[in-house]
Amino acid sequence: MVAVFQAVLPRGAPMSRWSCVVVLSWIALAGCEPDEGVLGTGFDGEFVLVTDELPGENCTHGGVALTDGSDVTEFVCNGAPGHEGPSGLDGESVTAVEEPPGERCPDGGFALTSAQGVSYVCHGADGPQGPQGEPGEAGPQGPEGDPGDTGPQGSPGVAGLNGENGQPGPRGENGEAGPKGEKGDVGPEGPEGGQGPQGERGEVGAQGEKGDIGPQGEQGETGPQGAQGDVGPEGPQGDRGDKGDRGDRGDKGDKGDKGETGDTGAKGETGAKGDTGAKGDAGAKGDTGATGPAGISGYEIISLECPSTIYCQTSCSAGKKLLGGGCKTASWADTLWYNGPNSDGRGWVCGFRQNGTATMTSWSICGNVQ
Repeated sequence: MVAVFQAVLPRGAPMSRWSCVVVLSWIALAGCEPDEGVLGTGFDGEFVLVTDELPGENCTHGGVALTDGSDVTEFVCNGAPGHEGPSGLDGESVTAVEEPPGERCPDGGFALTSAQGVSYVCHGADGPQGPQGEPGEAGPQGPEGDPGDTGPQGSPGVAGLNGENGQPGPRGENGEAGPKGEKGDVGPEGPEGGQGPQGERGEVGAQGEKGDIGPQGEQGETGPQGAQGDVGPEGPQGDRGDKGDRGDRGDKGDKGDKGETGDTGAKGETGAKGDTGAKGDAGAKGDTGATGPAGISGYEIISLECPSTIYCQTSCSAGKKLLGGGCKTASWADTLWYNGPNSDGRGWVCGFRQNGTATMTSWSICGNVQ
């Protein structure tokens, strides 16, 4: 049973004198469900705890126990059951509906509907707030919660100062020599290197002694001039001989008749070079030789650097033909596996097998060819 009431007890008054107040409140709410008790307040805010008292030594027929703030307990006991009285009048059905705060009940309440009509039981106004009680003891530690999500990574902190270098540790013992590996295959022949710089010129040797001048021979008679032969092919230029002494100018002979060209005799041994004779008269102009083959014009070299690739190709300008080409890699570790013209013969292709990211270079030598 829950006794919901306010015990109106003056401070220090015996509770037995006010039993009628408690009994009336208890009887009014006798239809409530049992509970552990309710704490009421007096005129000056003194708390009174009201609890059920079971039939026994304190109350033969049961009742309620009233305990004040000084732990003094008084009992309000139920009387002995009376004789059964006559049957009362038939009761009326009452329906209770919660009444919201408004004109009829400023603080809300209940609307009671019966055959006699509707009546209202209103809530009283809220009393002033009592003083705050002392904080209760801390409850037991709750179970540990699940770990939260990982927060975002913070910004990197300022780098600390470098520590001093530690002392070098002792040198370890030399390990045993490993087995000798098999001899590898001979690598491909590398590209031909460029021509080295020209060496220094050697010192000039000592000049040899000058030989004696031989006696001059007698001048022979001038023979008849032979017929002019066909212009022969130009022979290779011989080595330049030492300059001889200038000879005396001879008399000019009479011009003889043009003789027939004789058979070419066997080549005799080269005699000692004689003194340079006087310059003769200019001969007749020879016939114009046949036109030689056309030369090359518009010569150009096209180059291209290709970083980090296995092919590098250059091409001649429009209308020009490929005369040659070449390749170069900036790393000795790369292998050149193709060095030649492309499929249409107008450019040069370099194919590399790279072991790194070195730059490749391709050249095309081009020109106009008739």
